[in-house]
Amino acid sequence: MFFFDCGCDACVGGYPTYRDLPSRVESGLAEKLRVLEGLLGRALSAGDYQEGLKIHCKDVHLIEQGLQEPHRIYVSVRNSMQHCLWKVYG
Repeated sequence: MFFFDCGCDACVGGYPTYRDLPSRVESGLAEKLRVLEGLLGRALSAGDYQEGLKIHCKDVHLIEQGLQEPHRIYVSVRNSMQHCLWKVYG
């Protein structure tokens, strides 16, 4: 895949890539996350990144109760939360 041999912990340890992470979410949790995703979309569309951070905190609380790491949802929420943090704090 790369034109060099990587010796980082992830490569040496054979850590799974995003596409290999679990993605299944129990339906009750999935519905709760969909509601938050809708609220998040509206907040971000309005440029309200502070509100986006609050919604992400609710996301994290839910997924910590219902999912085990590693999971695709953790990666997606972390990436989106990082974007909000960057917008708010630079």
